[in-house]
Amino acid sequence: MWQSYLKIGFRNLLNNRLYSGLNILGLAVGLAVSLLMGLYVRDELSYDAFHEKADRLYRVNYDATINGQEHLMAMSCAPFGPTLVAESPAVEAACRFRQWGFISVKKEGEAIEEGANTYVDSTFFQLFSFPLLEGDPRTALTEPGTMVISERIAMKYFGTRTGLLGQTLRVNEHQDLRITGVMKNMPSQSHFHYDFLFPMVSIPEEANSTVWLSNNFQTYLLLRPGGSLDAVSQQIDGLLTKYIGPQLIEYTGNNLTELRAQGNDFVYSLQNLRELHLHSDRGGEHEANSDIKYVWIFSAVALIVLLLACVNFMNLSTARSAKRAREVGVRKALGSSRGALVSQFLSESLLLTFISFGLALVLVVVVLPYFNEFAAKDMQFSLLNAPLLAALGSLGILTALVAGSYPAFYLSSFRPIQTLKGKLDSSGRGATWLRSGLVTFQFFASVTLIISVLTVQQQLSFIQNKKLGYDKEHLVMLRNTWWLQQKTTDFKAQLQQIPGIAAVSCSDYFPTPSSRNSSMFNIEGQEVAASALSCQFWRVDFDYLNTLGLQLQEGRWFDAQLATDSAKCVINQAAAKGLGLANPIGHKITTYIDPELKLMATYEIVGVIEDFHYESLRQNIEPMVMSINDWSGTIALRLDAKADIEKTLSSVQGLFKSYLPSQPFNYLFIDEEFAHQYQAERRIGGILAAFAGLAIFIACLGLFGLAAYMAEQRTKEIGIRKVLGAGVTQLVAMLSIDFLKGVVLASVLAFPLAWWVMGRWLQEFAYRTELSWQVFAVAAILASAIALITVSAQSIKAALSNPVQSLRSE
Repeated sequence: MWQSYLKIGFRNLLNNRLYSGLNILGLAVGLAVSLLMGLYVRDELSYDAFHEKADRLYRVNYDATINGQEHLMAMSCAPFGPTLVAESPAVEAACRFRQWGFISVKKEGEAIEEGANTYVDSTFFQLFSFPLLEGDPRTALTEPGTMVISERIAMKYFGTRTGLLGQTLRVNEHQDLRITGVMKNMPSQSHFHYDFLFPMVSIPEEANSTVWLSNNFQTYLLLRPGGSLDAVSQQIDGLLTKYIGPQLIEYTGNNLTELRAQGNDFVYSLQNLRELHLHSDRGGEHEANSDIKYVWIFSAVALIVLLLACVNFMNLSTARSAKRAREVGVRKALGSSRGALVSQFLSESLLLTFISFGLALVLVVVVLPYFNEFAAKDMQFSLLNAPLLAALGSLGILTALVAGSYPAFYLSSFRPIQTLKGKLDSSGRGATWLRSGLVTFQFFASVTLIISVLTVQQQLSFIQNKKLGYDKEHLVMLRNTWWLQQKTTDFKAQLQQIPGIAAVSCSDYFPTPSSRNSSMFNIEGQEVAASALSCQFWRVDFDYLNTLGLQLQEGRWFDAQLATDSAKCVINQAAAKGLGLANPIGHKITTYIDPELKLMATYEIVGVIEDFHYESLRQNIEPMVMSINDWSGTIALRLDAKADIEKTLSSVQGLFKSYLPSQPFNYLFIDEEFAHQYQAERRIGGILAAFAGLAIFIACLGLFGLAAYMAEQRTKEIGIRKVLGAGVTQLVAMLSIDFLKGVVLASVLAFPLAWWVMGRWLQEFAYRTELSWQVFAVAAILASAIALITVSAQSIKAALSNPVQSLRSE
C-alpha cells in the first residue's frame, strides 16, 4: 500500500514540477532556518550546563539603593564568601574571583599583552568542572607565586600541552610564576573565560580584607546536597546585621535600620549558575551576557519561518485541488475510504517534506560555518548525535503533518458525484478565503519582521550619531603605558612634539569599557546618610578636558600653575544633581582613599563639566568626580583631523619602543571601541535582517505559485477582457489587487504587535530613539512592493498572452 502511495506521490511531484519545486524550496529554506535557529537557541540554553555541580552553584549578587541611586552588581565584599562558609551549615565551599586588568607575559624577550586572567580561591576546581591536563586540582591554586594556565596558553608559549609542571613564565616584567596546572580550554558555553588563574593567596591584602562596604569580588557558593536556599538567604540577612551594621555605624554614624528608614537599602541575593548567561546584566559581570529575550525572539522567528513554509504548502496544495478532484472522485467511486485518501495525501506530504529536509540539512552544513562566524558562536552539527537525530526526525514528521494535514482532509472531503461531473470549483468561497487568510498571515509575519529590523537599525544609527558629550573621532588610546611610571611625564612631552598629534592626556580611565571602582562622596560638614553619593572617581591630568573635547558648564578646569589644585576636583552635572548642589563651586566633598576605609581626603569643587557618556547608552550617566594625577597608567592621543594616521602612529610606535623596548605596542581607536559595545545588537539586527529576508523570500515563493495558478484559472476571462478592449495595465491591476488587499490587511494587523515588541526592546536602552510612523509606513510600502513585483511577473505574462489561444476552445 505504502509503495503505491509513494509511487503516485513521485508521479504527482514530476507532473507538477513548478508547484513541487516551489514547495520543496520553500520548505527546505524554512527547515534550514529553523534548524539554525534551533542550534542557536540550544547553544544559548546550554551555558554552564557542563558543570557537574551546576544545580548547587550560586553567585552572590549585591543590590543597593543609596540616596535614590540604585546599584545592581555581580559583586560582593572580600569577607562574604569565607564568612558564610564558616557560619552556614548549608554552604559547602565558596570561590572568589578578582580581576586586575591586563598582564604582560614575556616570550623570547618580547612582552605579550594578555587579558583573560583572574585571581581565584584554591577551591576553584572544587566548584567548577574544568578538567586539568596536568596538575592536582586540590593543590594547584594554594601557593603564592604560582599559576594555572589553559592549553591555549601552553601551546602559545611552550608549543606543548604537557610536561609543563614546574616551568615558569615571566609576568609583568618582575614575576617568574611557576606553573602548577594546565587546564583544558574553557568551553564556549561558559559565562566566563580565563587563560590564567592566579591563587588568591598572592594578593593577601585584598583577599583578607575585613571591610564589608567595598564590593570588588565575584563570589560563588556551593551548597551542600539538600542544602536549603531559603536557609542560606536568611543567614545572609543575618550577616548584614552582624557585620555590615557595625561598619555602617563606624563610617556613617547610622545603623542599618536607620539607613533603611531613610529609603536606603543593602541586599545580597543568590542566583543559580545556569541562569547567569541569559538572566543577568549587572555591573561587574565577567563578560557581556546574552538575554533570554533574544532566545524567545529567535525561537519565534524560527517558528514563524517554518509556519510560512507550511502555509505555502497548504496554499499551493489547495489551489491545485481542482486538478486532483477527479482522482479523488474515481478513487471514492472504486471504494476507497476517506482514511485511505488521507493516508495517500499525507504520504505525499511526507515524501515532499523529507526531500526538503534532505536539502535543508545540506544548506545547514554549508551555511553553519558562516553563521558561526557572524553570530560569534562555535556550534557543531552532526547527524551522529542520537538526541539531535531524534529531534530532527520529529521535526520532519511534525512539519509534514502540519503542512499536509489540511490539504489531505480538504481533498479527501470531495464528493465523488460532483467531482466526476466536473462541478467542483476550487476557487469557491471557502477555499478562496482560506488562501487569502494564509497569504495575509505570511505578510503579517513579514511586515512584523521588517519593522523589527528597521527599528534595530534605527536604534544603532541613533547610538552611532548621538552626541556623547565628548569627541570620539580621531581619539587613540595607548595600552601598556603604565610601565612608564616615572617616565610618563617625559614620554607625554615627547608625544606632543610628534607632527599630527593635537593633544595628549594621561588618566586612569577613558570612555571605553573597563573595570572601574566607585567611591562614596559626602558634602563636608553634612551628615553622611543625608549626602552620601556613589561616584565614579577618575584621576586625570591637566590636558584631559581638551584632549577629549569635554565641555565646562561652570567654573574652571585644573590649572597646572596652581599647586593647590591637587586638593581640587571637577564634577559632572549628575554629581552636582546627586549631591543636591545648585551652586556646587566652592563646596568641599570628602571620600575614603584606601581599601580599609581609614584614610579620608577632602576636595574642593572648582568646576562642573557637562555629562558625557563613558558607558554604554543602555545605562544612565552616573555621577563622577575627577581629581589631578599626572602619573596615571593610560594615555590618549588626539590626532589632527588632517593627519596621516599611519605615519603618525608609526612615529608613536618608534617613541614607545625607545622607552619600553620589550613591551608590545598596542592601541585602539575610541570610536571603534565605542561601536564594539553594540556588537551584540548589530549581530541581532543582522540575523533578524537575514531571516526576515528569508521569510519574505518564502512568502514570495508561495505568492508566485498562487499568482501563476490564479492566472491559469482566469485565462479565458483575461482573453475575453482583452478582446473587449482591456489594456495590459488594467489586467495586471485586476490580477494584483486581491493580493495587495491581503498585504494591507496584514500590515494593519502587524503594526500593534510590532509596536509592542520593539517598544519593549528599546526599553533596554537608557537613551533610545522613538518608534516613528515612518518605520511602519516604510515596512508596509516595502511589503506591498515586494508582493506587487512577485505577482506582476505572472500577471504581465498572462496579460500579454494571445487571447485567440485562450478562447480557441470556446
